Amino acid sequence: MDTLFDLGSFIIQGINFLIIALVLRKFFFVPYMKYLAEETAKRLELEKRISDSASIVDDAQKEAENIRDKARQDSKSIAATIVDNAKEEASEMLQKATTDAENTRLKWMADIDLERKEMVNTLKSKVLDVAIRLNQKLFGNNDANVDFLKKNTPSIEL
Repeated sequence: MDTLFDLGSFIIQGINFLIIALVLRKFFFVPYMKYLAEETAKRLELEKRISDSASIVDDAQKEAENIRDKARQDSKSIAATIVDNAKEEASEMLQKATTDAENTRLKWMADIDLERKEMVNTLKSKVLDVAIRLNQKLFGNNDANVDFLKKNTPSIEL
């Protein structure tokens, strides 16, 4: 009979199906599932490393920004210190120049007073010499009134 359903053929096809399923499972599905599990683990590890590196990059950027801000503050502080030192040094130099100028003026004043006194003494001695010579010519006496002129000549001091 030509039946639609043959039990022997059905059993053989069932056995063939089981053999193919076992072979596919052993050599294809299990290794492929293992491969997929490994790839998933690698992908998760890679995603974790990417997120870690992103956080490291963010931390590095924040640290760089902090360093940059600190460097700006330090440079402003150094600039202010330099300005203060320059002002202080300028003040010291001005004070020294003023002191030097005053000392020089006082020295020149002392030199002028000394020269004035020397000129007065020279003039006094020349006037005495002229008076003594005039006395000698008028009275014919060398020693007449010399002591009187030297004693009574006013000393000129300025």
